[in-house]
Amino acid sequence: MLSVLYVDDEECLLEIGKTFLEMDGSMQVEVSTSAQVKLQEWGTTSYDVIISDYEMPLVNGIEFLETLRLRGDRTPFIIFTGRGREEVVINALNAGADFYIQKGGAPRAQFAELTHKIKKAAERKRTEYALEQSNSILRATLESTADGIMVADPNGRITIFNNKFLQMWQIPSDTFAILDECTFLESARNQVEGYPEYLKRIEEIKAEDRSTSYDIISFTDGRVFRRYSQAQAMNSLVVGRVWSFRDITGQNKSDLELRAAYEQLSAAEEELKQQYEELRKNVRTLRELEGKYRGIFNADMSPHLIVSADRREILDINEAACRLYGYTRDEFLNLSLSSLSSEPQRDAEQFKENKIVHQMQFHKRKDGKIFPVKIASSFFDNNRPGVMILSVLDISIIKQVEDALRLANVKLNLLLSITRHDVLNNLSVLTGYNEILRSKSSDREILEILDKQFKACQTIKNQIDFTKEYDKLGIKEPQWQNVQEIASRAYSQMLKTVSFRCTTENLTMYADPMLEKVFYNLFDNSLRYGETVSEISLTFDQAGPDILLVYRDNGIGIEPGDKEIIFRKGFGKNTGLGLFLTREILSITRITIVESGEYRRGARFEIRIPKGNYCFTSIPEKARDYGKAQKVLADEWIGGDDSD
Repeated sequence: MLSVLYVDDEECLLEIGKTFLEMDGSMQVEVSTSAQVKLQEWGTTSYDVIISDYEMPLVNGIEFLETLRLRGDRTPFIIFTGRGREEVVINALNAGADFYIQKGGAPRAQFAELTHKIKKAAERKRTEYALEQSNSILRATLESTADGIMVADPNGRITIFNNKFLQMWQIPSDTFAILDECTFLESARNQVEGYPEYLKRIEEIKAEDRSTSYDIISFTDGRVFRRYSQAQAMNSLVVGRVWSFRDITGQNKSDLELRAAYEQLSAAEEELKQQYEELRKNVRTLRELEGKYRGIFNADMSPHLIVSADRREILDINEAACRLYGYTRDEFLNLSLSSLSSEPQRDAEQFKENKIVHQMQFHKRKDGKIFPVKIASSFFDNNRPGVMILSVLDISIIKQVEDALRLANVKLNLLLSITRHDVLNNLSVLTGYNEILRSKSSDREILEILDKQFKACQTIKNQIDFTKEYDKLGIKEPQWQNVQEIASRAYSQMLKTVSFRCTTENLTMYADPMLEKVFYNLFDNSLRYGETVSEISLTFDQAGPDILLVYRDNGIGIEPGDKEIIFRKGFGKNTGLGLFLTREILSITRITIVESGEYRRGARFEIRIPKGNYCFTSIPEKARDYGKAQKVLADEWIGGDDSD
């Protein structure tokens, strides 16, 4: 039974997930609402697979994964989250996640997929462990033999050897890493007798591709080695040669030569037996692998195509591909990749770039219906005309959902705008009546009540005004914006009671169109709470691959206990929404902000812009949208290169 750890800050999801995953009796699930708690307890329990949400307080799913990998823990890890942004997927896979599954949809189907991924990850882990154990046994076997052993591939690269080999040939272990077969032969020049004949014999042995050899090597210092070599074959293909050396100094040379002739004859006979046995084994293994491959290939719910890398001819497909395109297997094998595309020339250009994930393309089914797909590919050549494995994702439903969400968002914003307008109108009426009552009453108690009522009305108005700003957040695509231009525009809206110095020059960042509101809120925060502020500056520093944009003032600063809570909604003496909105705007493009100033020496806000979200040049209008800007990035003038 598999042992599974499921971490999510939503207890209801943990309960549902545990129930579904344990339903078939193949696994036992332990749940936790905190990745930080599990990290503190780590080592007390081992798991076959870990499932984790991405967005959690204190320690998120990717930070949880990175911490485990830093500790050397290789337990299979699955990110199971509702966040579907591309950068989250990329960060998860780069951090070492085995799979990424997005929440949503029918629970039974969703957890059936999760169950499949858990079992697949656990099986992969067992396979990797078996391979490591096999390699360990091979290394131990090599080191335990009394012979010096060396293996070289057909290109003369030494692929494996044991320490006995180094000792016998008097090669320092710290220099062997730079040796190839030619360098090794050169090192033998002053050691063996009859060096030219020695080289000639090696060339003869290598020319007889599948032969075995048995030789006696005499050294200038009196040592005598017996050398045995045999071709290394894999799937009937010679991939190298194994050389074995045994020190036989002191034995009778005549006896050795006689025995060598006998052993050479025996070796030839043994070679024939081994070749026959290897052939039988390879045929059996090939049939087993074919059966496994065909079963896994057809069982996969994702459509897969195997095509030739040069001519793009379809060599194989699975049943999911047949269902998606409507062709039978025999029909598919007579098609080329271009015949599936509604834009064959555009698709051909994309595949020339050898990208792992290609942009959206449009394919067509047998009935002529055109539908959108995304394609991931892998290339294999193996020193012969290669093949390309394609994984096809039908995104028709995704595009429909995106269009529906976009329309719903427009309608919702319209409704909110109308509702907000009506509420503000009625709030103005209520404020007006408050003023009328205030002018007609001199009763102190009533006036105090009216004051409280007026403040409540102002609070409601501030909150409604905030919803107007917050509704704009994330509505428009992020843009490349010049920092100095945006900050200066925000400063121009303030009273010029303080000086402002900006040295960012041509620094441009990729952010939400509400970036100006970020700088406005920082200026407003300094003027409202800085008390003694007379100077404000905006500078930047390189912080590894990122840029650190630093906003400073010379006011009173932020108290140590308030450095984080100032970004919480509702904190502060005014609306309590400015810095909260600031952090939300920046987070849309993975930009972070923290306060790091020293109390009574001024506020200092650090805005960290990750690599890929900044550049040091003006972005032309044609590249303002993200897709075109990323193409410019590929041309090496965006992404933090400060050589401009």
